[in-house]
Amino acid sequence: GGTLFLAFTALSIGVIGPIAEEFIFRGVLLNRLIAKTSLWAGVFVSSGLFAVLHANAIGAFLFGVIASFLYLRTRNLMLPILLHIFHNSSVLLLAVAMPASTDLLELAQTTADSNVMMWLSVVLTLTGGMLIWIIFRLAKGLEEQEQLEWENQKNQPSSHSDG
Repeated sequence: GGTLFLAFTALSIGVIGPIAEEFIFRGVLLNRLIAKTSLWAGVFVSSGLFAVLHANAIGAFLFGVIASFLYLRTRNLMLPILLHIFHNSSVLLLAVAMPASTDLLELAQTTADSNVMMWLSVVLTLTGGMLIWIIFRLAKGLEEQEQLEWENQKNQPSSHSDG
């Protein structure tokens, strides 16, 4: 629990981990899965595999879907990497600053106050709806774009010679 340990943890969880995970899950796995299956299958399978490696599987799955569409929209890993660094660093800071209150669902279950449960339900519903809207907004038009790119690659002549 010293400063050096905290700095190493912050660097590995806040920076190195997100960069490595984005290269693996979005840069390599997502592209290969889309090429072999479809846009949605690639996004869901790569996000599912990403989620399996995280404690909050549902949150990690949704994060993976959003990061996948950010990457597909921009064709650049920088935005998903920066989002991932921001997310992990925020969670780490929250855990360090308020270690007893990082799990809102646990807090709500231990609180008898129905107002807390009502507001928590409202917040979860609104953020869930926002996430779904973001996913579909990012996905809009991507399926057709991916299909056209795949057909263009398939129709282009091979770069190697036969002789």
